[in-house]
This record gives sequence, structure tokens and C-alpha cells, in this order.
Amino acid sequence: MEACIIGIEDLVVDRLAVAKFWKSRADTQWAAKLLVLHRGDIDLEYLKEAACEQQVEDILSEVWEQSRIYAALLDKDPI
Repeated sequence: MEACIIGIEDLVVDRLAVAKFWKSRADTQWAAKLLVLHRGDIDLEYLKEAACEQQVEDILSEVWEQSRIYAALLDKDPI
């Protein structure tokens, strides 16, 4: 039995496309959260290339900054 699995980079790009072309703020947030949750596993060069191919590199920049904020919040020690 075979299973085809989408890479995290392609999933992020898909969310970026929905965010941009359907004006979905929720998908912008999902893309940022995916970047944080999988930050050690993401092929950044592939992600950038795929974003350019799908014309969502502008949204990727925005989401990248948002993911940095999420990451900082997650890395803080609880009070």
C-alpha cells in the first residue's frame, strides 16, 4: 500500500494562497502556526521557491514575522 503525503512546505504555501486570494485571515494564522510547529523541519529554500511559483512570497514575508511572534510566546517560561 502506498500513501502520498504532502510536505509541510507545500501545506504552508497552500494556506498562503488561500490567505491571499480568498482574503482568509484564519489561513494566514494557520500558515504562521505551521511554521512555528515545524520550524526545525522546514526546507526554507524550497518554501521560498514554492511561494514564488504560487505568487505568495509577499504573504510569506508577513506570515514569517507573525510566526516569530508565536515562537517567542511559546518559548517563554510560564509564570
